[in-house]
Amino acid sequence: MKITALLAGIVSIFCLGVQAQTQERNIQIYPEYQRAIQKRTRSVDGMPGEKYFQNRASYSIKGSFLPQTGKLTATCDILYYNDSPDSLDKLVIRLLQNYYRPDSPKDDGISESEYTDGIRFDSLFVNGVPYTDKYIFKESSTNLNLKLKEVLLPKDTISLHIAYHFDVTSGSTQRMGKYQDDAYFIAYWYPQIAVYDDIYGWDEVPYLGMVEFYQSVADFEVEMKIPRKFLMWATGTLKNAEEILTEPFLEKYQRAMLSDTVVKIIARQDYKDGYPITQENEYHSWSYKADNVPDFAFAVSDYYYWDATSISIDSPSRRVLVDACYNPKSRDFRSVTQFARDAIEDLSNEVPGIPYPYPSMTVFNGDLGFGGGMEFPMIVNDGSSFSLGSAFRLTYHEIAHTYFPFLMGINERRHAWMDEGWASYLPSRLTKEKGFDQTPMSSNVATYRRISGTRTHQALMKNSFETRGYGYYVQAYYHPATAYHTLRNVMGDSLFMEALQTYIKRWSNKHPQPYDFFFTFNDVAGEDLSWYWKPWFFETLTPDLAMTDLKVKKKKINCVVENKGGLPIPINLTYVFEDGKQEEERISAAVWRDGNKTYEIQRSFSKKVKKVKLGATDIPDKNKLNN
Repeated sequence: MKITALLAGIVSIFCLGVQAQTQERNIQIYPEYQRAIQKRTRSVDGMPGEKYFQNRASYSIKGSFLPQTGKLTATCDILYYNDSPDSLDKLVIRLLQNYYRPDSPKDDGISESEYTDGIRFDSLFVNGVPYTDKYIFKESSTNLNLKLKEVLLPKDTISLHIAYHFDVTSGSTQRMGKYQDDAYFIAYWYPQIAVYDDIYGWDEVPYLGMVEFYQSVADFEVEMKIPRKFLMWATGTLKNAEEILTEPFLEKYQRAMLSDTVVKIIARQDYKDGYPITQENEYHSWSYKADNVPDFAFAVSDYYYWDATSISIDSPSRRVLVDACYNPKSRDFRSVTQFARDAIEDLSNEVPGIPYPYPSMTVFNGDLGFGGGMEFPMIVNDGSSFSLGSAFRLTYHEIAHTYFPFLMGINERRHAWMDEGWASYLPSRLTKEKGFDQTPMSSNVATYRRISGTRTHQALMKNSFETRGYGYYVQAYYHPATAYHTLRNVMGDSLFMEALQTYIKRWSNKHPQPYDFFFTFNDVAGEDLSWYWKPWFFETLTPDLAMTDLKVKKKKINCVVENKGGLPIPINLTYVFEDGKQEEERISAAVWRDGNKTYEIQRSFSKKVKKVKLGATDIPDKNKLNN
């Protein structure tokens, strides 16, 4: 529906006196967000509203994992705090391992070899009272709706104790599972309370395999018992390394925590020498603690190499441990620890210029040949890449997710562009600086350009879970990365950076919606950017600039560029002179702010012009034949 008259008035007042755009150029404000403004949980200046709330949980998990069989058994104690103004008559619990059940709906097919029985409860207690089959509990795909005997009142807490078990899928390498021999990456492994927010209430969108997640920050204390020869890497801080590692390896681990260079904690020679890496116990309980993170994942192996270093971020006393654990056959992971360190330094000091918020980052080497990855707080699961440039981009991309969606609790199920788009855009500068790619945005732009104008192309504001196939990847990655790149061109580096940092600071450890992003950038820019938001985020216009008139008279040119597609994109002109030399000029996409369809350029030079070319590899242009 169109923006209401009342809300249009609010937005016009908000726009700091800037002349409002015509009604046709206003962006739609969805009804659920209008209600949030009325309830004062959100605001038209992009700030969290005075009545913004966020429910929270803490998890204490004790379990055991047997790599030889793939069986995981655990107990999970959850304390859930209802900060909302609503009385809750149920809890929605995510059982994401149920994705692997044969009867669970899927939009990203898996083979029968990947099927399991899903997660199985051995017991369930709510506030100390056992819940059995005689009470209402409705399990649907990857969600469990748990009817409460007594409503959970505002500002009250509820406790759950769940004993459960499941078999880790042995045929799958999609985001988690068994890799090679005794190497596992374990995710989606504990009962997780779903998000209850001010926009949709309970998030009951099921996990179907392709579209990712939506999670609230929580605190975790995890103890996992595994056989002696296995090592474990996980979200959070390892609390008992001295109880597990033998002296030579403990010393290298501790040295890495203070080292600016890479320390090889476990290398080929260590396995060859046969000196025990862990203490002589049949099993070890690895203890990890992580606060203010939305999820917890871990990995185990008894033969991986382990490199580590650390980096000082916002003060000399706070160092972030950066490590990589990888298959000896990996093509690229000997460089990944340094790549990860470089990415964290760049993210902290350049764009977005917000200090890395966690105490560690582990890059686990899952698949040897796939080259893709999956992010989790403080640990990512990356396949080996076929070139160092690809390995660098992948490492940076997955670590960039620390900010989107982890530090900022993005709803990826509905708006994947709010995190994947940033993770696709952010590596660009350093990728070019390191010489891995001289035009790092070109692949994002080329893919978006190719799909634009086709039936596959979907508007960014369409729910991600309603988008299928290759259209999802364009909507989540390539289209938004191009939109952010172009937005920086419109705003200029300084204002763009100020707006991005303001957005992150306002919404850290909260749940921003698309309008919180739009309104924050409006607020910092001091103008209503609806002329940009509408075509780039709400519509599926085709990017197409054409040079419709060109006059070259010795040292002067006069040309007219027509915006045939209607999408505001920069004008990049290359002037080719008779002596063979060239000059480039880039004109901001802001020239299309007023909705005009043509733009005239007049220039004079000190030498004769031979021809003028329109376009650049980082600017989408569907039809290059009219350039």
